[in-house]
Amino acid sequence: MAAVSWDFEPRNVAFTLSVHATFHPSVGSASVSIPWLDATGALSSSASVGPLSALGADASRGSRSVHHRPGARRVRAEKELGSLPVTLALVQALRQAALPIKVLLPGPSGEAVEVLSSARVHLGPLLLAGGAAEPSSEDAESEEGASQGAQVAWTRPGKPQRVAAVLTDSIGVAGLYSLDIYISTDIPILSREMLDKLMPVCFTMEAVSSLPNESWLPDKYEDIHLEVYPQLSRVTSALADQLPHLRSIARPHDATARFSEPVVWFLGLTPPHVVREWLQHEGLVVEIHDRDVRTAEANGVGQEVGTEGGPPKLSGAELNVLLDRHGGHGEAVKRKPHPHGVARFQFGALLESRSLQVNLRSEVLPNRSDKKRTRAEAMKDGLPAKGLMDTEEGVGLVAQRSALDKREDTTDYHACGCVITLRASLAVPFPDMRAVQEKEHGQRQDHWAAHEQKHGEEGNIFVATPAQVDESAPAKHGVPRELPFRAKVALAGGSELVGPWRKQRVHAEDDERQLRAAAEVQADGAEDPTAAVRALHEELHQQPPHGLDCRFERFGRVVLVVDEGELDVISKVIKKVVVWNAGMKGLDTN
Repeated sequence: MAAVSWDFEPRNVAFTLSVHATFHPSVGSASVSIPWLDATGALSSSASVGPLSALGADASRGSRSVHHRPGARRVRAEKELGSLPVTLALVQALRQAALPIKVLLPGPSGEAVEVLSSARVHLGPLLLAGGAAEPSSEDAESEEGASQGAQVAWTRPGKPQRVAAVLTDSIGVAGLYSLDIYISTDIPILSREMLDKLMPVCFTMEAVSSLPNESWLPDKYEDIHLEVYPQLSRVTSALADQLPHLRSIARPHDATARFSEPVVWFLGLTPPHVVREWLQHEGLVVEIHDRDVRTAEANGVGQEVGTEGGPPKLSGAELNVLLDRHGGHGEAVKRKPHPHGVARFQFGALLESRSLQVNLRSEVLPNRSDKKRTRAEAMKDGLPAKGLMDTEEGVGLVAQRSALDKREDTTDYHACGCVITLRASLAVPFPDMRAVQEKEHGQRQDHWAAHEQKHGEEGNIFVATPAQVDESAPAKHGVPRELPFRAKVALAGGSELVGPWRKQRVHAEDDERQLRAAAEVQADGAEDPTAAVRALHEELHQQPPHGLDCRFERFGRVVLVVDEGELDVISKVIKKVVVWNAGMKGLDTN
């Protein structure tokens, strides 16, 4: 996360752990444990609840859920996890925290035996709580206000102040029929001021459906995992530091792989027009890795997955998730690319959603690996003739070379109808496009006004003169090279009217002439001799400043209708376009 000035009012939030379980009395000695955080966001001691048989009965849902399980009990318990001060370090930790859930059973020797599973609690969605908006009387007329660029107060309930554990069905304990775990807060973690500044967004990867599911896949390939990263361009490259590359937990091969993996990012730390551009036109890329070849040495760990004679080992994908989530290494482990599926999402609908939440689905398309490049690199080194066929090293080189083929094994995802579902949620409404543009235009015009001086001897025209303008430097994209002009007219009584900024001096001179002419034709006896001048002044300021600031214009359009014999005009236009495009790419046309 980029440097953030954390100058908010101090705030403390109390966390509570809730456990709801349905079980057979034979596993009543089991307990549930989950690691917890300290005030700095680091993992500290674990919080345990149990044994289950000692918990109070859960009467909130009645007994209908246990009728078909003779002897089953439903219990619930709550445990206070303490109160933590809301600091930047804590917010960073909560954003990426994924706390594994452990079920402990008593072993033969009296020591607790941990049951491994994929169940976990993601705390990031808690940062979206508290973003409810109440309609104001002015927004009751909403559509008209929205059309004029006003910030509409969306009417929706706030995000819940609790998160539920996911993948609890992967806990394989006989007699433990269901286990629901929640972590809640007494108040929203982030105040409204914090939400408006950070602007958290949550993308939840729900599930991948209709995957190719051949029976031999688990023997040859690693478990399925997702990799999530933003699609960026030159315009949106500022988001690279705020939206890191993430990967999910691994799931076993099946026709449907359910992940429920949330990704929480902060959009408020980047200029809003860049974020809007990304949401509307670029979006998110999700890679589905179900063809990563299983190796005996997973990512250099040196142990095969599922080695006999010891506890179950983590797969390479699960190991990367664990290390990335808890800071085991700074960057993801480099892995050999394999064929995989790719899905892309765009979130323009999220900007218009009154519920600040959209459910999306995208088709999964195949993406190739790097077999051709790997083979080409291997073929650069020749094979030695000495000992090629009669030594172990030579035979190994021949076998390695013969195994490198150019064929790309591309999975036919689209023939299976493979899709991935995703849920996107905003904590607070994204700033309206017109409001963002007007705010930045206002800041820019204030800067011009602070560095203006009179231009020329005739008239009363002023020009903005930014300090230390380097005329030799190339013009920035979307920012005009010309300095803006504006007119100033002195009125009787010592007051002064200032005209709008204009791209050219001639337009500012027209404003000055109109204002002076209106002041000279005032009717005698008027109570306010400058009423007409002020009305004209307001009219001039309401006119759009065409071409004055082009940073928010994606395209410029020019239509030329010329005779095909006008070769001189056509060649000049083509040359101008080539020079402009080359300059934007940093190329030399010479």
